[in-house]
Amino acid sequence: MSLVQQLLTIAFAASANFLTRVVPFRLFQRGNQTPRYIQELGEFLPGAIMVMLVVYCLRNVTWLSGNHGWPDLTA
Repeated sequence: MSLVQQLLTIAFAASANFLTRVVPFRLFQRGNQTPRYIQELGEFLPGAIMVMLVVYCLRNVTWLSGNHGWPDLTA
């Protein structure tokens, strides 16, 4: 990448990061009540993300091949 491309990439990444941090505060200001569906997502997503992480970690385990399944599961 050229220097200009590198600087543009860094500027785009920094602005995208900044926008993702600022937009929620603009959408859900203190005076307004948080919508119900956002509150429900806050209750549902932590458990769903943990399930996704467990499935991702155990996706390549061969459960019926020797004793490879048990050490992978306990680790």
